Amino acid sequence: MALAEAGGSFKYDVYTAKKHTRAQGGEREAVGLVDGLACSGNPGMSRTQELGAGKSERESFFPIELGQKGLNIQLEQAQASMQEDRNRILNTIAGRAPADLNKPAEMVSPKYEDLNSLLRTRFAAAVLRPLLLAGKDPTTCLKRLSSGRMQSIDLNFTKVYESQTQAEAIALGLTGAELQKYVQQHHKDDSFDTTTVENIFGSLPLGLEQLNLNAAGLKPWHAPALAKAVAASTSLTEINLNQNQLGDDGAAACPRVAESQSWVEAHQPARGRIAP
Repeated sequence: MALAEAGGSFKYDVYTAKKHTRAQGGEREAVGLVDGLACSGNPGMSRTQELGAGKSERESFFPIELGQKGLNIQLEQAQASMQEDRNRILNTIAGRAPADLNKPAEMVSPKYEDLNSLLRTRFAAAVLRPLLLAGKDPTTCLKRLSSGRMQSIDLNFTKVYESQTQAEAIALGLTGAELQKYVQQHHKDDSFDTTTVENIFGSLPLGLEQLNLNAAGLKPWHAPALAKAVAASTSLTEINLNQNQLGDDGAAACPRVAESQSWVEAHQPARGRIAP
């Protein structure tokens, strides 16, 4: 786990070794869950693409079993190769004075639980979609998501990425116009059912400020659940609805969003961020 301080806040990146092949980007040796964008994103992807399906597709390779363990993480039970290192790490987390960092680590500290809650929420955000695709019960995941705090979250409700269909076409030796035709004919833009989307929108983290739904597979019938979540939030300041298919019916169901002067811009590729 890497902790990088930037502007007084921390970003949490979790990586693990796992060989896998991405639909775009080739073979990889490791996969990570990151706050925001990964520096090693696909060079052929625009920032807009990376924020949407790109980030979700990349993180979908994170081992689901490991992600589920993260939902119940307890840092105070972690081990280190050297006991001295473990003491210093836990004592630093607990906020003990520099002179006490080498003392035996405290068994209990409010700071442990604060950090545990934060990490559980981040794991929940990352493994939610893979859990749903695997047909596993998301109850614990949604509970961790709703009980923790995050400033921003990226959500994606599509079942199949367009990049996966493109990979199929490439494997068949198709290029150019033939490749595009294959993608148009075979790509199914299926999204999760309304009840699932309602449960997710009803479990957004506390203090959420930025909700990124770029290319999230939203349809008009998902709009009421989104409207309810927006109305219930007292902290949300920015929503990215770029590259979705909410349409006029979706706008009518989301009055607080639709009233924004930038609602139409939410349907334009380069101008998808709006303030409710």
